[in-house]
Amino acid sequence: MDARQEAGCSSSSELKEVKGEGSDGGSSGMELKASRSVQLATVPAAGPAAVEVFRDGDTVSEPGKAAWWEAAVHMVTMMFGAGVLGLPYALASLGWVLGILMLALATGASFYSAILLADLHTLRDGRRVRTLRALGEAVFGKWGRRAIVSLQVGSMVTICLVFTVAGGTSIMDIVHGCYGDKGSACENHAYSTWPWTVTFGGAMMLLSQFPDFHALTIVSVVGAAMPLLYANIAFVCILIHGREEGVDYTIVDAGSGFKTAMNMCSAVGAMAFAYGGQVVQNEVAATLAATPAVVVSMRRALSVAYGLIAAFYFAISIAGYATFGNKVTGNVLQSVPYAVPAIIANAAVLVHVAAAYQASTMPLYHMLDEQAAQLKWLPAPLSRRPWLLRLVIRSLFVCLITFLGVLIPFFTQLAGLVGGLGLAPLCFIAPILMWQRYNRDVASTARSVANWLLIAAFAVICALATLGSAYSIGASAASFQVFA
Repeated sequence: MDARQEAGCSSSSELKEVKGEGSDGGSSGMELKASRSVQLATVPAAGPAAVEVFRDGDTVSEPGKAAWWEAAVHMVTMMFGAGVLGLPYALASLGWVLGILMLALATGASFYSAILLADLHTLRDGRRVRTLRALGEAVFGKWGRRAIVSLQVGSMVTICLVFTVAGGTSIMDIVHGCYGDKGSACENHAYSTWPWTVTFGGAMMLLSQFPDFHALTIVSVVGAAMPLLYANIAFVCILIHGREEGVDYTIVDAGSGFKTAMNMCSAVGAMAFAYGGQVVQNEVAATLAATPAVVVSMRRALSVAYGLIAAFYFAISIAGYATFGNKVTGNVLQSVPYAVPAIIANAAVLVHVAAAYQASTMPLYHMLDEQAAQLKWLPAPLSRRPWLLRLVIRSLFVCLITFLGVLIPFFTQLAGLVGGLGLAPLCFIAPILMWQRYNRDVASTARSVANWLLIAAFAVICALATLGSAYSIGASAASFQVFA
């Protein structure tokens, strides 16, 4: 599974009134918090980011046992996902020069923000922060926690929508043989996607009844191996096929200058969607042994993980664009010209997104289950039976996501929207902003300037990616007939 699959997955959450004084000067409000009781602890003022409110379970109470290579495996598993399938089209939308530069920027900025986040895992007073939302509170107070939680919950919901569309598309591709020359027709909705999206949603409804992460272990392990399988199949098939005759390397023409510009903005969001390991990086770091130093082990793990992921991302992006030019499909598997490999790869995508969907929603399921029971959303006979409560609440959630997937089955544009609206602020901007705030008294002027320039650049990129993706979705929806 990838990072987006476990966004915010450190513990089940509930809405509760929290009162206390933090670095934001003090406030009270509705707060997503760990299910254990709130602990008030006074922390020595070791630096500008000292805090007084910190929740039980937000810090690492016992040293972990994992080695650096285990953390590297977790980061690869969580980050390497379905986003790679849209990178060749994103590159084609931007062209060789701008596309390579943007992919390099996304890779470098994501790696840099991950390194900064590793530095922040252990605070100056020696505490190891377990979750990203707890780090947000440590640096900015309760509003920092609220902002991180909002981004995480929003990302969980929208990522599930992307996975639903990807799952339904994979089933359709297998059933109708959407590969090679037929791939473009399938991408343009020559066949109805809604029956397959509903089929995928039905399977997700069954899997959603697993009570917790432990019960999902087998599903997650199988799903985690799938991205390497379908990425390798895509890459090898592209190399075997070779460059097509008359291939055109001009950027994808969306019909007008404005539409093409919006498509370029959406492509930038798709590149951001491909990176997202920071959403659960703190949880991974929490598993590391105290010796050698956690920051040393985590930096080593990140170097290996990003090296492997970047090699795959650049290889598939460049190979796909070089082979098919601006005719490459939004899902590169639809351009693969060989039947058996295409079917196997789509089956692997199907298994992967099914596992990813469940891993992404499990923290949200727990929150919904708890709120339904505590706030009495359902009649007492239902609330008193956990299995029945899960059946009703989780099934309703899956039905909602499936309905949205039927209405907007646009994988590439949705990936761009999620990347620009949720993952880029959470994974690119937030870690740099938190490091800069926490170290503002000790950071060099040159580094501070560089950090603020990166923050400003990605704020603009987020806005453009969100605008372009939203416009592209609207333009596609205008000519799309759901039940045609």
